[in-house]
Amino acid sequence: MGALAGGLLLHAERYGTEEWSWAKTTAQAFSGTPISYRAFSLARHAFRKEGLMEERASHTRFIDFGEVVARQRFATRFRGTAALWTMAEEHGIPWSEAGAHFRRIRPSDSTDPVQLKALSVTVRGRKPERCRCGIKARSGVCCPP
Repeated sequence: MGALAGGLLLHAERYGTEEWSWAKTTAQAFSGTPISYRAFSLARHAFRKEGLMEERASHTRFIDFGEVVARQRFATRFRGTAALWTMAEEHGIPWSEAGAHFRRIRPSDSTDPVQLKALSVTVRGRKPERCRCGIKARSGVCCPP
C-alpha cells in the first residue's frame, strides 16, 4: 500500500497531479521485484475502491495503412486523485514534497542476485531421472556427496 501511494505521490511531484504514470500489470512483470504481484493487485483494488486512484486499462490500437497494419500499444495507466493528495497532506506529506518522504528503488539498489531458472526438461513427456545433486547420472551411479 505504501509503495503504491509513494509511487503515485513521487510521480505527481515530478510531473504534476494531472499526468498519468504507467506500469505493466501482468504477474510476469513482478518477477524478481521487491513487490509481489498479489500485493500490488490487492493494493490497486483497494485504492480504486476507496477513490484514491484512477486507472485506465491497457489497450492496443491498430492503424491500417492498406497493405501494412501498425500496432500501437499502451500500458495500464494510473494517477492519484484529490482524495489521495488530501489524505497524504493530513499525514504531513504534501504531494509536492513526496521526495523527502519516499525514495525510488532502482535496480542497481537491489541486493538480491539475479536468479536464472532452467526450463523443465522432458523426454517423451516424462522427466528424466536425476541424482540428488541435480545432474543426470549417465552411468546410473549418483555423483559423490
